[in-house]
Amino acid sequence: MKKQFLFSAILLGLGFSQLIQAQTKEPKKHNLEAFDEEAALAKAKAQGIKASELKGYVQYLKNDFSSQNALKKQG
Repeated sequence: MKKQFLFSAILLGLGFSQLIQAQTKEPKKHNLEAFDEEAALAKAKAQGIKASELKGYVQYLKNDFSSQNALKKQG
């Protein structure tokens, strides 16, 4: 009986610690100096870009991002 109580208490403690840890994690911060390919792909899909054109469109967005960053650094 004591073993079952101890085992249950340990499991509950582990469960609560996981719950508390999950609530205190900070969300992933977005690096403004790096191109987010996943976000660009999601944007392209939301705009209805054909599957055969997705790769080229994402590359276009990446090139545009790089150009804009280069211009910001110059001026």
